[in-house]
Amino acid sequence: MASPGKSTSKKHAVKKAPKLHPSFLEMAIEAIRASSDTKGASVPSIRNYITENYKSVDPTTVRYRLKQALMKALEKNMINKSKQSDDRPLMSSRFRILATKKKKVTKSEDKENKIAKQKKEVKNLNSVKKPRALKKASNTMKSPAKSPKKSPAKLARKNTVKVPKPKTPKRPQSAKKVKKSK
Repeated sequence: MASPGKSTSKKHAVKKAPKLHPSFLEMAIEAIRASSDTKGASVPSIRNYITENYKSVDPTTVRYRLKQALMKALEKNMINKSKQSDDRPLMSSRFRILATKKKKVTKSEDKENKIAKQKKEVKNLNSVKKPRALKKASNTMKSPAKSPKKSPAKLARKNTVKVPKPKTPKRPQSAKKVKKSK
């Protein structure tokens, strides 16, 4: 019998439910993009868009969560208030999407990025482990007849004459040697 202090039941892993809709920030930006109003998208129009297109959203929490999403988008400079509603409170304003400016990449930065990507790919290819049987088979298949081709630069380095370094004269040892006692 199990002791009363210890429980024998195991904890079951709770599976997370799949997301039924994107985040409120994404939904708000989508609603602002879909708006055809020249003054900008109003908060009620954004709220109506979200409740109509995403039935899984709880309509009682839309106002609070939309306010949080709009504040976050304003902080991240993803959207801005239209000129007419700059002095109005957040929930009675109109919003527009900011045009994103792409950073111009210089040629040297572009080359550095390409080199970094190539190094990463080579590293990933080298890190793939072969099974032992394949390693042994690949080692036995190598033929000794083939010799690797050497580049001209390596051959030029190999053919250069090596000049020996001049030897330094040895120091004369002292006349008296100390004998070791046993």
